Amino acid sequence: MTTRKKSMKKLLLQMAAVAAVFWFAWGYLAHRYTLGIDVQQKQCLEYRFYIIDKQDKQIPRNGYVAFRQDERAEPWFDAGTMFIKQVRAKEGDEVMVRGGQVYLAGKQVDVLQQRILSKMGRSSEEFNRRGIVASGDLWVMGTTPDSFDSRYWGPIDQSMVIGQVYPVF
Repeated sequence: MTTRKKSMKKLLLQMAAVAAVFWFAWGYLAHRYTLGIDVQQKQCLEYRFYIIDKQDKQIPRNGYVAFRQDERAEPWFDAGTMFIKQVRAKEGDEVMVRGGQVYLAGKQVDVLQQRILSKMGRSSEEFNRRGIVASGDLWVMGTTPDSFDSRYWGPIDQSMVIGQVYPVF
């Protein structure tokens, strides 16, 4: 075999090895991560693009979570719709909704929005509740007034979680 043929064979083997590494890396990344895009006109978070880590389901307080909503979001959203919200309270945290005000650990953090209540045909008194976030539950909220979140339908169960979310922009 000539030197030129040996060089070509070596180059092809190197290219195949590099291609295999890229193929496996791409497969791993595509399996673990996905891109989330908020296409809503009225956003509930200040970001529009997110990376979702589907293997990390231990979301820290104030971290972002992607989850599949259940029937509590109907008729505005179908059960199974993916939501992205911020985790505001976790197991053992006190949550209270009273008189349209939302309190976490005794501190007012937000209010129920009259526009959303009107759309739902309900009053703020119907959402009054006080309790401790149960084991395996997360209290999630958006960061804008237009967010439809735990204030209106309560905590989500850990089994609904798709993964931890990292805002991009």
